[in-house]
This record gives sequence, C-alpha cells and structure tokens, in this order.
Amino acid sequence: MIAITYTGSLWGLCSQLITVEVDLQSNIPSFNTVGLPDGMIKESKERIKAALQNSGLSYPQRRIVVNLAPADLRKEGSTFDLPITIGILAAHKKIPLSSLQNTLFIGELSLTGQVKPVQGILSHLLMAKKQRMTRVIMPLENLKEASLFDDIEILGVESLLEAVSFLQGMCQLTAPLPERFSQESKENVDFSHIVGHEEAKRVLEIAVAGRHNVFFIGPPGAGKTILAKAVASLLPSLTNEEVLEVLTIRSVLKKNFITTLNPPFVAPHHTVSYAALCGGGSVPKPGLVTEAHRGVLFLDEVGEFQKRSLEVLRQVLEERKITVARAAGNNTFPADFLLIMASNPCPCGYHTHEEISCYCAPTQIAKYQSKFSGPLLDRIDLHLHVSAVKKYFQKEKSAPSSERRERILEAQKFQRKRYESLSIRYNSQIPSSDILKCCDMDKKSELCLETAVKKMNLSHRSFHGVLKVARTIADLDCAEMIQEKHLLEALQYRQFKEFSMH
Repeated sequence: MIAITYTGSLWGLCSQLITVEVDLQSNIPSFNTVGLPDGMIKESKERIKAALQNSGLSYPQRRIVVNLAPADLRKEGSTFDLPITIGILAAHKKIPLSSLQNTLFIGELSLTGQVKPVQGILSHLLMAKKQRMTRVIMPLENLKEASLFDDIEILGVESLLEAVSFLQGMCQLTAPLPERFSQESKENVDFSHIVGHEEAKRVLEIAVAGRHNVFFIGPPGAGKTILAKAVASLLPSLTNEEVLEVLTIRSVLKKNFITTLNPPFVAPHHTVSYAALCGGGSVPKPGLVTEAHRGVLFLDEVGEFQKRSLEVLRQVLEERKITVARAAGNNTFPADFLLIMASNPCPCGYHTHEEISCYCAPTQIAKYQSKFSGPLLDRIDLHLHVSAVKKYFQKEKSAPSSERRERILEAQKFQRKRYESLSIRYNSQIPSSDILKCCDMDKKSELCLETAVKKMNLSHRSFHGVLKVARTIADLDCAEMIQEKHLLEALQYRQFKEFSMH
C-alpha cells in the first residue's frame, strides 16, 4: 500500500514542496530512501525505527521504499523524519489516509519519539501558504514563530505519539498564540549619553534618514564604535512585511526567535571568514550580509578584515543582494542594509592624531590603507574623521535619540511620498535615470555643484552620491528644493584626506 505525505526542503531562504511517497511491500524487511537524499535523511531510518518502538507503536517488518519527489532536487535536513514516519504508519493502515490530505508535516524525531525543532520554519510556512495547504503540523518548540500566520491552521506536536493520536481523532493539538512585538530595546546607547561628536551624530542622522553608508576614521578611543552602536537607537521600527523577512532569515540561520520590531544590528569580528560574511557552502547558505538585511552591518576595525571580504561588498552595496554560485546551484540572497565602517588610519592608529606621534613606516601605512580600494570608498556617501573628545565633563547634553528619530521619520515621510511611482523608499536608492528629476535644485546650487565636480574631480557615482545626500539633508530641513547650504554640507563629507587615493 502507498501513502503520501507532504513536507518542505530548504533551498537558500526558500522552501520547496516535497511529496513523500511511502510504499510497503511483502518482501525481506529493508528500508530504502530514494530521490537524492543527503546523509542526514538516509540516517533517518534508524531514528524512525527507534522512535516508533519507544513510542509503543509497531514498526512494520516489510520492505519500505520512500520516494522524495521531485527526484531531481537535492534534499537535505532533518525535517523529513516526521512526514516519513507518518507515511509509514498510514501505509501500514494505522492512520487514515484522509487525515493526510493538504497537510504539511515538519519535524525531526529523537530516539524517544520526541518531535524536535527545525530551522527555517517560516520558509516552510510561506511555502505552505503559497501551495494552499490547509494545515501544518510542526514541532511544538517552533510554534512561537508560527504566530505570524493567521490564515492557515498550524498545530504543534511534542511527540510522535501525540501526532498519531491527533490524526486518529483521539486528541487535540496546540495552536499558536498571537505574539506581541515590542518597539523599543533597552540595549541601545542613546545619543544624549555620548559627550561631544556633534558632527558625527549629524552624519549618522543623515545616514539613517536616507540610508547612506558611512565610513568613520580616527585614532583609537575617539568614540567611533560607540557612535556606530548608538545608531540602533535612531532606526525606525520595521514594518510587518520587513519583520517577516528578517525573522525568515533568522529562522534559516538557526537564530533565536525575537519579538522586537527593531531592525537587526550585525557587528562581526574582523576575523570573520569570507564564507561567513558573504554566504557559501556546497549548498549555498546566507551569510552575515543577509542577516543584516533591513538593518545595519557594522564593520569595526575594518582595516583588519580580509581584503577579499571587503571587495565583495562593492557589488552588494550596488545591487542590495548577493548571489552565491556553487556546483549544486546558484542562490540569490537579500542584502539591503546600512553599512557603517570604522577604522584607524594606520596600524598604530595615530597617523592623524593631533598630539600623539605615529611610529608607522610609510610602507606600513600604505599597505594598511590599501585594504580600502577606490571603488569601495566611492560607494560610501558619508566619510568623516572622528577626533578624540577633550572635554569629558561637558554639562550641556546633546539632543536625545528620540528627538533625532522624529526628524528622521519626518524626512522619510517626504521620501515615501516622492517615490511612490518609483517603488523605492530612500534617497540612496534613486536610480541614475531619475537622479536629476528627484534632486531638484536652484541655479545657484547647480553652479556650486559644477565647480565642486571640477575641483574635487568627482566620479559619476560620487556626483550622484553627493546629490542623494544633499536631497536627504534638504528632507531633514523639510525643504522642497535642494539649496546651496545642503550641497555644501554634502560635499564636505566627500573630502576624505586620510587616504592618498582621495
């Protein structure tokens, strides 16, 4: 007898519908799985046999053939344990076949019969919704993630025996409870707590308002790191659609489920590998640039990162996505984030310090600064030298993050209204074809920009970057048209004298 169940197989951030066909034959007992299963799926026969016996359920002494369709798609992961076991019991006439219709089964089994949590549960639920499944039976520990879905029946099981009892109509299962998402985080550093650095705070305000990338450079202890961490307190809350994107990525990456609307803030150590940062593996999996999607990627001590890892960011910043190509196939992952980089100007850190002398040789400085290529720096709109603060007991407090966030939200309202027909949200995303139309300015400002382009020898990309930053500054001033003062402020963030290439 043949029984059919359904499950999902992760491929990148997406789940593919897999049909699990189980056939029991009256031959010498054996267990064969076909359909390009990986080693983890092949090992499932031992887990299934032990789980059935330890749950008090009979294991059929027959030839068991499991086919995972489509057969040309490589399957991997432990989500297949539960659907295969349910299929075996249904083929053995222990479960009615009618109870399996339009039902997606997801779960890993322990030897005791417990249903263990799996990764990528949100991807599986999105696939089930797309495939018009009416019911999903999944691990109880993953049930919290399913609270985002209210238009499909989702049930959690703690054990194999509980799942079988439900399908036999002998018990009820637990459904997810609506989850409340908070909008504030207690871990954020408020700008009012940081002494001085008004220019850097202004830069970060502009960066968040228009999603412009930032590069801080300065001596050690100047405050670059704490400024970058404080930017989390300026970020507006995620929309419901963005929350689902972020949590789906976290689910695939086996991260803990979070109940906050705060955008992600990812700050990898400089020893991070190229594959961990960008994604990789024999079957392509997302990296940290994808984990930072819809949030901030902060690269502290960026001069210590591998040059290969930094150079790959050039295309990522341009396209806001990354494609990982492997022999098993290609996968494109989202990577739309705000990049903040911080670095010392030289190995010792004091090349630009006003009082402490630098002891690095010119060749050491040149080698250190060669990590930052011209094309990479050209894609960063805001460059700023951060000097050490000398007044530690400043009584006047800076504007708090809440006040700055209100200005940012107001500026982003202008942007959303302006770009309704362009399907973009921020000034940094203005396409080249619409740059002059979206960045309208008066005649005096045009002459100012023409002069700056000639004197500063700006590239075409830098020219567009200055216009986009000026547009954001004008939005923060609630100005319809870019004025000369907005352009002059945007241009000063392009004068990066620390590196010989600028």
